Amino acid sequence: MKILTVTTLAILVSTGPLLAQNQGNNRRQGQGFGRAQNAISLLLEKHQQLELTDQQIERLEVVRTNLDEANEPHIAQMRGMRGSGGRPDPSVRERMRPHFEALRQNREAAFEATMGILEDGQRGTAREIMEGARPRRSDNRPSGRERNRRP
Repeated sequence: MKILTVTTLAILVSTGPLLAQNQGNNRRQGQGFGRAQNAISLLLEKHQQLELTDQQIERLEVVRTNLDEANEPHIAQMRGMRGSGGRPDPSVRERMRPHFEALRQNREAAFEATMGILEDGQRGTAREIMEGARPRRSDNRPSGRERNRRP
């Protein structure tokens, strides 16, 4: 069960870059740490497939809003550190590390809250939806995270 939870969390965390790519390629437009669509938004878009009740939708919208609000100060700080485009140098990335950690912790908390809102059957469907949204390399090979994952 713990492996399944960790795997699902990895899926949830990894969907952000793919969804951001599908939402207008913010990074390529020089906007950097854009407001990527999070996995909760993806699940809300698939509410019919998940057969979410109105109450579940409302609760998930609150979780999504709370996640966005919790992440905003970190994203703003990181934008300020990054400067004018390009990849930040190693010293800047090191100063960003606490913000990345805070974003990860926020996503984990949102994931736990989301799984608490869903029923057992919905959780399985949600995992399938998130797995389908996982980023893949352009040559369709597994990313480094997938390649290094233990079975």
